[in-house]
Amino acid sequence: MEKLLKLRDEMRADLLHGSIFPFWQQYTIDEENGGFYGAVTVDKEIQKDAPKSLVLNARLLWTFAGAYRIFGDPAYKALADRAFDYIVKYFWDEKNGGGYWMLNADGTVLDDTKMTYGQGFLLYAFSEYVRATGSEEARKYADLVFDYLESECREGKYYLENARGTGASNGAITEAGNLSMNTHIHILEPMTCYFRIRHDACVEECLVNLIEVTGRRIYDAAHHHFVMFFDSEMNPLPGVVSFGHDIEGSWLLTEAAEVLEKYGADQARAAALLAEAKEIAINMVNFTLEHGLDADGGLFDEGYEEGGIAVPNKVWWGQAEAVVGCVNAYQITGDERYLDTACKVWEYIKREVVNGPAGEWFAVGRNSPKEENSHLLCGPWKCPYHNARAAFEICERAE
Repeated sequence: MEKLLKLRDEMRADLLHGSIFPFWQQYTIDEENGGFYGAVTVDKEIQKDAPKSLVLNARLLWTFAGAYRIFGDPAYKALADRAFDYIVKYFWDEKNGGGYWMLNADGTVLDDTKMTYGQGFLLYAFSEYVRATGSEEARKYADLVFDYLESECREGKYYLENARGTGASNGAITEAGNLSMNTHIHILEPMTCYFRIRHDACVEECLVNLIEVTGRRIYDAAHHHFVMFFDSEMNPLPGVVSFGHDIEGSWLLTEAAEVLEKYGADQARAAALLAEAKEIAINMVNFTLEHGLDADGGLFDEGYEEGGIAVPNKVWWGQAEAVVGCVNAYQITGDERYLDTACKVWEYIKREVVNGPAGEWFAVGRNSPKEENSHLLCGPWKCPYHNARAAFEICERAE
């Protein structure tokens, strides 16, 4: 327990007073156009004309709403309010529903694609904001996003890459396959959060469906990892393994089943799904640590199920998820080897990923090969969601 408390204290300090929140408070608030800037470089150069992505802004709302809920600092509520107001005013399509994928710096629409992934983060953000503030306006928008996801982004049991009738900004995904693991696990997490605030039977059935799809279709039970891409019938396609998504998914699946058990009407079903989720979680963590963890404590990005590394970058978000996934495995099993591994990954993060006071985390570890977006501390995908959430999780789990 002493190791877990030390881990909690260090991650909380980095979040609140070290590299993470001080950076976002100091460098990203756009006083001219509202909301937050779209990009800031590792040299802390603010790119004022950079486009503003739905992913970044929804994750900022989720992050600061969560920070206010957990730590109670009104400064975090002010940032969450700012993010909420901007999203509702500029990103939300009042006529057709859903959130636009990308805006220009001035708030005009740059890309009107309605990626399912982006709608999922809107649901996550609005739901967390309700949890933190009790906002009925945010609850209304959460309900609207839920309805949009179910009516425009779902086909049978599965979720499309884009809402019907919208563009294809995620061309890389659609070229690799018609359906993806990434979209489904990032609908699982917001559906879990939404069920915390809306205990309706229809939401329960959606969450059950996502737990079953994740655990029985996306999870490869023979090899203990997620399949990344599928055809239109949800048949798996060959490809590499994403170690970060696997270890992230291990605890997201567990969390979803725990929330289902807490609020669900069918307790027998929930209990069975939770037992199944825990077994899958341990199998996936074991696979990830065996195949994807370097001796220095860093988690490689992608590899092969038979062994070997496909992409050697050690991306920031994968390290954050590895800490949570290992602590979750420790809580399930009581085996301190998982806690020791979480601490080992955290030491790697401190040494290779944290960019000093008010410097956020690098996109990849210092000892990684160069990556295309590694020059950004804030960008369309570079945000405080993974590293802040890891700190939230460790703080709450330590209690």
